[in-house]
Amino acid sequence: MGGLGILLIIVFYIALTVFLLIKAKSMMAKLVMLIIAILLPTADAVYGRYKLKQMCESEGGLKIYHVANNVKGFMGYAHVDMIKRYGYDYVEECHYKSICYGYYKDGGEIIRKDDISPKSKYLIKKEFELKNGKYGYQKYLIEDIKLQNILATDTQLVFMGGWAEQFLGKFTGAGGGNVAWCESSPDVLVRIENLISKTLLP
Repeated sequence: MGGLGILLIIVFYIALTVFLLIKAKSMMAKLVMLIIAILLPTADAVYGRYKLKQMCESEGGLKIYHVANNVKGFMGYAHVDMIKRYGYDYVEECHYKSICYGYYKDGGEIIRKDDISPKSKYLIKKEFELKNGKYGYQKYLIEDIKLQNILATDTQLVFMGGWAEQFLGKFTGAGGGNVAWCESSPDVLVRIENLISKTLLP
């Protein structure tokens, strides 16, 4: 049903454009009408992608401000692979601040402990913000819990689309979404692990 709605809107727009072109008397008026018809649904989408590229170059990607050495563990990303592959002694996470768990090296094994009191000095955090309904960013950052300063960030910026893309997106089952993002950004899990392993050195 959504696809049919989109098709009807496109057909109506083309028909309206053709009608106005026929009604236009001079060749110059027809040319101006045609340029407006092309730019109206596409101009802000093209500009939006251009601006996104500039934002990605200036704000996106991995930025390390301070490297921490001899780090035993951290909280906010409790994946056993961080212990196995990168050599940390433990990883911790809290779901609702008061309900925390972690994985810890215990001899040659890795064990899980629940209802813990976290001992981590560093915290992995996620932030998301939507600006003006057109741009958004998803940022992962590492914070020194005690000092409350940021050691490093990894930022993925997204463009939600021009007005025509957002309008047509409402007719799809999935709704509106991201239409463009920083091309150089890899998979989110790769980004997080890269951020941690290059900033918090065991």
